Amino acid sequence: MRKMNLPDIATSGPWTHGFFDDFDHIVTGDRWTTIIADSGTAASVGDAVGGILALSTSATDNDEAYITTTGEIFLVADKKPMWVEARIQFTEANTDDANVVFGVAQEAAANLLVDDGAGVATTLDGALWYKVDGGTRWQVASSNATTQTTTDTAETAGGSSYHTLGIYIEPVNSADAEVTFWIDTAGGRNLAPVRENGVSPRAPSIKHTVSISGMAEMHVVCGNKAGAANNETLNIDYIQAWQKR
Repeated sequence: MRKMNLPDIATSGPWTHGFFDDFDHIVTGDRWTTIIADSGTAASVGDAVGGILALSTSATDNDEAYITTTGEIFLVADKKPMWVEARIQFTEANTDDANVVFGVAQEAAANLLVDDGAGVATTLDGALWYKVDGGTRWQVASSNATTQTTTDTAETAGGSSYHTLGIYIEPVNSADAEVTFWIDTAGGRNLAPVRENGVSPRAPSIKHTVSISGMAEMHVVCGNKAGAANNETLNIDYIQAWQKR
């Protein structure tokens, strides 16, 4: 079930909606809204080929910085598959303290990453990659309101290299969707489905089934939260998101 052609086809098909953003600039309230309410947090575009966005926390435990699409522009619905992808990098200031998140969520607001390494909010509509304070591996989640599935993956998060993360949401009928999570730890687009930590290499990759009944429109969101008195910086090379109309 390799769906990796979806974003390439989506960019030229009139049957799709979505965007690709290389972050050569950002104006809050335009495509993206920045959530940098904590003193000392920042979202800034830096010098890099094609552009790069840095989200920085202050050196205060639980301070956070996010970007979220200004509108809730995606909705999981029957016959309308969705693909979201980001190329990101972070080097933790202290071993395992950073909290990081990327994906789609209705509740794209402060404390989407819960304080003190508690993961993502337990009430949300969406699908997310995330990493928590005190952990060293990527985790994934899918959620409809308070019905949430989380899985610890086999992939180490953070370091000097970029990771490319993808989420494919494919409705299988009018009631349910399958959510699969994809990664290229070399930062390219040779993404492969991610596996659960500790399972046999022959075990199937992670696949969540989520009810789509009552799910709300969602933002694309990416951000980080300090897990101690250290500044944490998340570098975002690009984000793209597409859905069939």
